[in-house]
Amino acid sequence: MNRHAWCCALILLIVSAAAADPTATTSTLSDPTAATLATNARDALLDDLARDAEAVRCFRLAFTQTRHLTFFDAPLVSHGVCAFQKPDRFRWEVRRPFGSLLILNGRHAGRFAIEDGAARRLRGDADRIALLLGQIVQWMRGDFRTQDDRFTIEARRGRFAHVVLTPSRTALRDWVECIDIVFERDTRRAAGFVIHEPEGDRIEVRFHDVRENVALDDALFDLNAPALEDDR
Repeated sequence: MNRHAWCCALILLIVSAAAADPTATTSTLSDPTAATLATNARDALLDDLARDAEAVRCFRLAFTQTRHLTFFDAPLVSHGVCAFQKPDRFRWEVRRPFGSLLILNGRHAGRFAIEDGAARRLRGDADRIALLLGQIVQWMRGDFRTQDDRFTIEARRGRFAHVVLTPSRTALRDWVECIDIVFERDTRRAAGFVIHEPEGDRIEVRFHDVRENVALDDALFDLNAPALEDDR
């Protein structure tokens, strides 16, 4: 996958079907007073995050995704659930306002539309999706240093702890200014992430109802007939 395609795929993963919501509040991950950490403090935080991730075999969480666009008065909002199971299973499901699903199972991936209570697999892009989701799985495992060739890594601490990945190559910077992965300051549990775009737009994903080391049905990651969970 070339650099433009990789970045486009990242944005397409996050910018899924959404609807304008005039009641949406301002950023819940905003942290304007966060201070940049020195290199040794950054490395200590990355070590702590990697060590914390070792204890997590799997998780399931819900998310709220808010897309802030300069030319829209109201942000675009969608809701969904995410599941991860070591070593390499990942599921990203948007439920409202429209259903869509991405799954990684080992080296294979699929993209699905959810219609009438069933998942219909869409053709094409499987290799790109597998590469993209594999990259995200690295972050889920607490591995940020592998990104050194494509991103510079900065850490900040304020109301939250932040790992900020800034593209080091021009082709990526045309699409993404930086990716801010946000953790609760005291527990270092992932709170969400923000993708900042060059023209001032941003995509914020806030995690909630995080359940670690819970039983996950293998059918959630089935690329032939993925199970669809009931809302809860």
